Amino acid sequence: DYFSALMSLAGVRFECLILSSGAVAIVLLGIVDDTKGMRARYKLLGQTGVAVFLCLGGFTISSLSLPFIGTADFG
Repeated sequence: DYFSALMSLAGVRFECLILSSGAVAIVLLGIVDDTKGMRARYKLLGQTGVAVFLCLGGFTISSLSLPFIGTADFG
């Protein structure tokens, strides 16, 4: 049972790798900013680069849930 659950993830291995890489890059940007201090424009440039990398990897945002307003669908 446990093995079959792991094998079901084999089909999404590439997506998990892309998403994990983006998450690690964002965490590293935060660590560098906290320890050495980073100019806001460079941190924003790094975050934008990670977002572009994730979009090229196939990740998109189709809707956004906003408190007190509701859900905004992007189509």
